[in-house]
Amino acid sequence: MTTILILTTVALFLESTEKRSSVAEEKGFGAPEEYSGFWARTAFAWLVATFRAGYSKVIVQDDLPILDRRLQSNVLHESLVSTWAKCKHLRRSMW
Repeated sequence: MTTILILTTVALFLESTEKRSSVAEEKGFGAPEEYSGFWARTAFAWLVATFRAGYSKVIVQDDLPILDRRLQSNVLHESLVSTWAKCKHLRRSMW
């Protein structure tokens, strides 16, 4: 029981820490939510800087943090086009 408690505490600690250094080495710069820890993502704490900027001035696009690559429109567009092509092909073969 003590071992389980210790391992759970260690796992919770490791999940709570930011992964900024490991992500930065792999991808260059990532979006803030990519390298935030579990609790920061749960509480949306990575948005605090954006909210603070919004209260002090009018936000422009350059003030916003970068998006996760998986959420960028060109990636989503390519995924949509390939999925749509597969659906059209399946639909034609059914008729």
